Amino acid sequence: MAKKTGICRNLDCDNYKKEIEVEPGGDFECPLCHQPLGEGKKRNSKDDPNTGSPMKKIIIAVVALIVLAGGGYFAYTMVAGGDKEEPTTLESIALNQSSTTLEVGAVETLQVTKTPANAEATYIWTSNNEAVATVENGTVTLLKEGEATITVKALENESLSASCVYVVEGKGGGDSDPLVRIETGDAATGTGTGTISYHYGKYTGEIKNNKANGTGSLKFYKAYRLSQYDKQERMAESGDVVSGTFKDDNLTNGKWFDKDNTQKGAVLTGELGTPE
Repeated sequence: MAKKTGICRNLDCDNYKKEIEVEPGGDFECPLCHQPLGEGKKRNSKDDPNTGSPMKKIIIAVVALIVLAGGGYFAYTMVAGGDKEEPTTLESIALNQSSTTLEVGAVETLQVTKTPANAEATYIWTSNNEAVATVENGTVTLLKEGEATITVKALENESLSASCVYVVEGKGGGDSDPLVRIETGDAATGTGTGTISYHYGKYTGEIKNNKANGTGSLKFYKAYRLSQYDKQERMAESGDVVSGTFKDDNLTNGKWFDKDNTQKGAVLTGELGTPE
């Protein structure tokens, strides 16, 4: 007689769901738990996922992954999601004002409002007329009469922007009355380090007697003579920067760069006399 095949149905048995061969005439039970065996079947891909087709195995695996992934995400949001915000896409930005009229020499800071408030945003500030108004991290400095538009854009999405138009009134900002700001030092004597805004550019560095004296740099906002000490009478262009040693608001020794920070030349005047 042929051997019979059965399957153990006892959940607590180590042979659970295993096929067990029984010798002819033997008891049709599990040799471990001695529980009656269920009728065995020939292995068939439709009944046994372990021996089924590759496609069925793939489907089962994908379903298992989806279930596990869903459970993991649910557990995460229940445990950690209470205080954790999902990354939020920036939708818009706006300034606290769209236009204003101020006098030469005024300094103010523009405020940005973003939507939604919890979105990440990095701002890029520009002025379309730096001879009239400059901007740095939202702080606007008005240099001379005229009009300038200050624009802020979001680095994350440069299609999002906001602008404020400045109308600058009143005399000032010329060669004879630059705007001096002492940031570290003695403002009463005009000595220390800080900035000086001219009608043609902005100096940052050491200041003495309310003039650029010492080490610093000067960014030009329009075409202007490189230095009154430069005997070649070279002209800087808008966006050019000179850095080095200054005397009475003029570069004496240093380097000259264009707006792309490429060196254009050097200024070396040697023994100094009276500017031309």
